[in-house]
Amino acid sequence: MYLELEQASGAGNEAERARKMETQRFALERISAWRVTDADSSPAKVIVDCTAELLRCHLRDSSGNLDGESLRMMYVMVIIRFVNLITEVMKNVTVPPWVVDLGHNMEHGLDPNLNLCRKACKMALELVEQEFWSRQLGGEDEEADLKRQEDEATRSSIPGASGTSPDS
Repeated sequence: MYLELEQASGAGNEAERARKMETQRFALERISAWRVTDADSSPAKVIVDCTAELLRCHLRDSSGNLDGESLRMMYVMVIIRFVNLITEVMKNVTVPPWVVDLGHNMEHGLDPNLNLCRKACKMALELVEQEFWSRQLGGEDEEADLKRQEDEATRSSIPGASGTSPDS
């Protein structure tokens, strides 16, 4: 999803750009559908909402309609929300430590430059695409996926449960 957004703005022929724009529209429609149909308190709803906010921020940046300070503040809010919510919902997913640190530092008044905010947003979008959306688009059931993640987390906290002995 994000990679398609990134590539849609790059060079290429008209047919290729049109295909990428169609993929972009499909991704945004999919998010809208999830937002309407999913329960307010489900983990998937949090991921869907965070994805929508990250995408909206990226698209506003691409439009060139915001001044640098307004854009940076939008990124700050979205990254803080991502770090606080996604790390709770997707406990077994490793968010790069620099993104977590950046989010926490932003909460305490750090004013990062716009390029660092863009880099964190890109990383966040890639992470939710890899860990959530690719599974959804691949047809894996969301509840089964979350159950699998919980089972993996439980197994990894029990010595020897992952198939390796505690001595190895």
